[in-house]
Amino acid sequence: MYFTSIFMERAIRCKWDASNKLTDRRSAIRLTRHTDYALRILLHLAASEETRTSIAAIAEAHGLPRNHLMKVVHQLGLAGFVATVRGKGGGFALARPAAEIRLGEVVRVTEPDLRPAECEGCLLQPACGLSPV
Repeated sequence: MYFTSIFMERAIRCKWDASNKLTDRRSAIRLTRHTDYALRILLHLAASEETRTSIAAIAEAHGLPRNHLMKVVHQLGLAGFVATVRGKGGGFALARPAAEIRLGEVVRVTEPDLRPAECEGCLLQPACGLSPV
């Protein structure tokens, strides 16, 4: 699961303390809550690739608001990350294998005002883990 391993590798670099504040700012990226929810949804779906799930199940599992998740899932569906089925027995699942979903793709779709930083001349470039993303 390429998507899951890359995301977890990046997430591990940012350490959170008990008050839910970032303690290691060297590798911090500020993402909106919308992107955070999108990544959580995709990770949840990647973990259960064989079955469809519902917004209610993800909301309960992660303690997230259902209304916001509906908007996020809708956007992920329009972008081709999630396949949705309406009606009784419906739900949603990954539209393609998790190994084909790249973190950068998801962030570009969910962060409309994301302007990439210029890497040329950056002092952090030799140690930066985000350059390949």
